[in-house]
Amino acid sequence: KRKSYNVEYHFYNDCSQQLPNNAAAIGCLAAIQNDQQYVLAFNDFTQQGYVQALPQDYREVIKWLAHFHAFNLTIEAVTHAAEKLWPQGNYWHLSTRPDELTKLQQSAIKQVAAKLNTTLCNSAYKTVIHGDAKLANFAINKQQHVLGYDFQYVGAGVGVIDVMYFMTSCFNETQLHQHADSCLEWYFSELKLALGVYHPKVEASKVINDWRNLWSVAWADFYRFLAGWSPEHKKINSYMLLHVKSELKKHI
Repeated sequence: KRKSYNVEYHFYNDCSQQLPNNAAAIGCLAAIQNDQQYVLAFNDFTQQGYVQALPQDYREVIKWLAHFHAFNLTIEAVTHAAEKLWPQGNYWHLSTRPDELTKLQQSAIKQVAAKLNTTLCNSAYKTVIHGDAKLANFAINKQQHVLGYDFQYVGAGVGVIDVMYFMTSCFNETQLHQHADSCLEWYFSELKLALGVYHPKVEASKVINDWRNLWSVAWADFYRFLAGWSPEHKKINSYMLLHVKSELKKHI
């Protein structure tokens, strides 16, 4: 947890001001370090016309994620993540959750846990992910402009990890079956447009194909964490389990 605060400090001190308008973070007035003490002072976004995002704002937040991921799809950004942020973004990846893996009952998902993690880590297209991209960590104004915050688990990864986790925070089981696939296509369409703006030499189709193939992997990896941490968790539902089943067929 201490490391997560250091990461957030470095993100606001080194990275946040460089973000494009379509992937902006809340304003940081000052990032102060005194030995092992860190202080971050933020603007009050409510005084600037922003409120916490609501479920109906999901398309705008997904657009924010697409721009954040596209902008950071560089060797420099991923290298900086490895040095100052998290070498592997998000708070549930395998290496940071050994206790949950131990608690997990012997099962197919436990057998393939390491393979799922390796598959995500070995993607040819790494970016910087938010790492805790739940609905509660985004604000929006009347002009539909989004701000992100709470970057304690920002680090290297693939974009669909953030997209998957975001969907678990704003859609219930029924809504996932209704909207998840179309939202993923919306994300990829926005990602393609954003890559054309920030990195026009990158072949967007290759990034999209790679990450599309990791969609079920991201769901199965998050299920692995939940099943060890809280096996009765409400986020474990039939939509998630469809992807888990699909992924297990490849390995068992």
